[in-house]
Amino acid sequence: MRKIFLSAVVALSVLALFMVHSCSKSIDDGFKEPITIIKPDSLTVTYVTKGTVQPINIQFTTDRPIIWAKCMYEIDTPGVTASYTYPDTLFFRVLDSLPSQLNNKYTYTGSYTVPDSVPSLTSIRFDVKMKAALNPSSVDTVYYEKQFKMVVR
Repeated sequence: MRKIFLSAVVALSVLALFMVHSCSKSIDDGFKEPITIIKPDSLTVTYVTKGTVQPINIQFTTDRPIIWAKCMYEIDTPGVTASYTYPDTLFFRVLDSLPSQLNNKYTYTGSYTVPDSVPSLTSIRFDVKMKAALNPSSVDTVYYEKQFKMVVR
């Protein structure tokens, strides 16, 4: 009788352990927030050398379909107070042009070449934005934004 009880307890424990383990799902695909900047790996300051190519990898995700994603940049002039307007475009992707292929994830992989002509200690500021909506024709939209910068040595 005791062996049967002990066997039943062990069997139920194994079954419970199996059920708990099968219910815990690990969904770690690298997307941690709406805009995740993978490269450069620092959001504050990345020191770069003139004339080098800097890899840029940005992941976008939201619980809604992404309408567009873009990255603008501006090269600061040292010693001049600036109001950042980000006049230059690194990339702009419209992602809702085909309703049958709407997606809530997008990854940009590209690069930026640091100009040879910029003086040392010049900041290059990047502004990354994303617009998402319940559907492409909806007025219910959400904007996300993140900035990072590179400083020329």
